[in-house]
Amino acid sequence: MNRPEKSKSRQKIESETELSRKSFLQKSGGFLTAAALSSYCSTYSRFPSGLDDPLENARWAGLSDPIHLALAAGISAPNPHNVQPWKFRILTSTEALLYVDPDRVLPETDPTLRQVHMSQGCLLELLSVAAGELGMSASISLFPEGYRVPSDAGKKPVASIQLIRANQRDPLYASISARRTVRTAYHGPAINSREYTDLKALTKPRVSELRETAPADLQKHLDFHFKGMQAELAHFPSAEESRKWFRIGNDEIYGKRDGISLASNGVQGFQKWFIETFILSHDPEDYYDESGQKMFMDRYRENLYSVKGQILFITKSNTVKDWVLCGRDYARMQLAAQSMGLVMRPTSQLMQEFDAMADLAAQYNSFIGVQAPAKIQINALLGRSDENYQAPRRPLKDMLLS
Repeated sequence: MNRPEKSKSRQKIESETELSRKSFLQKSGGFLTAAALSSYCSTYSRFPSGLDDPLENARWAGLSDPIHLALAAGISAPNPHNVQPWKFRILTSTEALLYVDPDRVLPETDPTLRQVHMSQGCLLELLSVAAGELGMSASISLFPEGYRVPSDAGKKPVASIQLIRANQRDPLYASISARRTVRTAYHGPAINSREYTDLKALTKPRVSELRETAPADLQKHLDFHFKGMQAELAHFPSAEESRKWFRIGNDEIYGKRDGISLASNGVQGFQKWFIETFILSHDPEDYYDESGQKMFMDRYRENLYSVKGQILFITKSNTVKDWVLCGRDYARMQLAAQSMGLVMRPTSQLMQEFDAMADLAAQYNSFIGVQAPAKIQINALLGRSDENYQAPRRPLKDMLLS
């Protein structure tokens, strides 16, 4: 990666800072360290209200129309880099249009907008599940005005949404409150055949072939995923894109309420505090500090190789409709996993379409046996974890078009 060159003055500052780090750690002892860590042990939540249930949070915020309530649940959906790439035009108390937010896309790692459109599907699935809790069902029409990628993204709606009175409560609604993407280390036994069967049955996929990975092959897949992360970080444009969306410290994470962080990447506790306090900043020289990068990759490796199972989401073609529907499948499986006491996280590096990833992606496709027009849309890594970190969300009002 072409990292910024360090000036002599910068090197001197870093040398003095390193002495300060050592002095601090030597002199502070456990007592002072615990005091310094106290702000990192505070309780923060996905929603500003502190309430877990998205519908209760929406009512706390003064929302009452069914469409606002359903959308408020939908925006807790998984999405790449937590950019929350959604815009809504409210038509009536029960109708809305869903658009891509063109200011919240990832042109370096997602140049085709595939992942962004998958996140539209993730939102639609959680919205549909929440609609049942309101005594309604969601009638969703994709691309009501026609749609071409990328020219229509942000200009034409991805979907029209109409809520209709019904009595179709979804048993997975309870999982929305606890839904989280856990990237810390997993524990417990490997995912067994019964659990895979139950996950697929609860997911009821709309478009995806859900292909589980045999235990004997899991290590080989994880080796590919680790190389994928290395390739993404080594490619300066994609690394810079992540830097711009990176939030440092709880004040920034819960002030901006979007983006990625050490916490969302599985770095917690003392290591998170140490990196954010002494190493990491938005200055490129600090962000690309070799010691910080090494600490991150060491933790990433530890967390990655602890997973207990994997399911690949494969579609027969690779159209924008496939992307949206696969997003619905992924979001529903994550809710299903949550209901079974499991957690799930994606790996997407090997599916990304930027040039620097092409060779490694081709090797992985060959290893899996997938050829165009079929596409591996996303991989879901599975396991068990007590970690309950939930990435925050911006208020719904910030996503509404006038």
